[in-house]
Amino acid sequence: MSKKISPHIPVTQYLIVSFFSGFAVLSLEMLGFRFLAPYFGYSTYVWGGLLGSIMAALSGGYYLGGVLADKKPEGRLAYQLILYATLYLVGILIFYKSILSMLASGGIIWGSLAASVFLFGPPMLLLGMLSPFLIKIIAQKDAVGMASGKVFAISTWGSLAGVFFTSFYLIPEWGSFRTLTFIIILLATLYVSGNCNNWLKTGGGAALIAFTIISPSKPVSSGVIYQTESAYNLIQIKKNSEGYSLHLNDGRWSHSRYKKGFISTGNYYDFMLLGTLLTPFSDVLILGTGAGTSIRQFLFFEPKVHIDAVELDPKVVEAGKNFFNLPDHPNLKIYVEDARPFLTRIEKKYDVIEMDIFAGGPFVPFYLSTQEYFELINAKLKPQGLLLMNALRIGQNDVFADRLGQTILKEFPSLFKLNLNNNVLLIATKKETSLEKLKEVLKNQNNTKIKPIVEYTLQNLQNFPKDLESDIFTDDQAPTERLVYEMVKDSYN
Repeated sequence: MSKKISPHIPVTQYLIVSFFSGFAVLSLEMLGFRFLAPYFGYSTYVWGGLLGSIMAALSGGYYLGGVLADKKPEGRLAYQLILYATLYLVGILIFYKSILSMLASGGIIWGSLAASVFLFGPPMLLLGMLSPFLIKIIAQKDAVGMASGKVFAISTWGSLAGVFFTSFYLIPEWGSFRTLTFIIILLATLYVSGNCNNWLKTGGGAALIAFTIISPSKPVSSGVIYQTESAYNLIQIKKNSEGYSLHLNDGRWSHSRYKKGFISTGNYYDFMLLGTLLTPFSDVLILGTGAGTSIRQFLFFEPKVHIDAVELDPKVVEAGKNFFNLPDHPNLKIYVEDARPFLTRIEKKYDVIEMDIFAGGPFVPFYLSTQEYFELINAKLKPQGLLLMNALRIGQNDVFADRLGQTILKEFPSLFKLNLNNNVLLIATKKETSLEKLKEVLKNQNNTKIKPIVEYTLQNLQNFPKDLESDIFTDDQAPTERLVYEMVKDSYN
């Protein structure tokens, strides 16, 4: 004969547990990307490892939960599972930065996979055990089909709430640390709600909640003077003797630089000024504004130029205004949106289009590297227009830039490259031209302020050789992250 449901815990309360456990699972999943990004970036390798490890943990939890439910279908055990998951997450709240720092040496693939398993495997396993366990308990009163339908429907609604609330509010407004704190308090409250008749367990749960609330937030990394989170990025501003630098998600890579009183950065950004020399210009489009390095430089050398700048993250623009002297200029208009949809809808044409876009680390979003994308770029250029695009190279490894260049050549008649240490600047012209003509234009420049840039370019600018047999990037197939990973993996090991 089946055991009866504990009289002090009604079915409705078990369904509430189902809802909020589903909420916690998806909230933790969304949070996982933000925890891992500063150490491993935002590539599909990280997403795949995290999703795979969570699915594996949930699968194991479903099985073990079914086994436990058949042996001991007791309501108190469901709340014990919640308690164990909560305690584990408290440990993660305290030690996650140390754990991630240690595992970062494992590289983007294996390091992020190990971090995903260690941080989220155990709590996901425990929370995954709840659904079959609750079905078994509720089925002692309802039919099995009705019990399973209720639990899966309500837990799915909880998961939907977890996705939307965490993505659209918790992480952007509260940040990762406080979001995890909220999840812990939520689970601890669930535990207390199921043990109201036991003063010892209730007191323990209340103490757990109090401890979580008073836990100090983690200090920011060394050199970081400002840190915040947005819907897209973990944003860090670092300061040293060279000035300020902007870092998104993966702190190894800087996305903008600024030194008060200096227009030059001493980095590849400065070579975007070639756009002011190689073609007559009055309208410039900057895709990937960052904190505004190129905006300041273009306006410094040509105050009358009209600049449209596109940046996905509004908080990055805000950081640019607060730390990088991003100007409020009548000829500057900043669009906060994705680059490709912007190009699709805009009708204006430009003399120079600059592109320097990375997804919070070394990886270029694949859809901003394809033939279809460069077709859009070409269509937005005036007849004498040109494209300046930064691509990553590590050492002598040009595998990504080479494939990218061959893709650009499908839409542009002429392409040139300029190697700049760990970057390569690609210059594409809408109208066919020669290397000799470009160099002749540069030789006739008399702006002494950027003379070192001109001299370096004259010595190092090269034709980009066309390879008709090379594969290119398309919207259908663009293995950009695999190619970039092969270049950067040693920097993580």
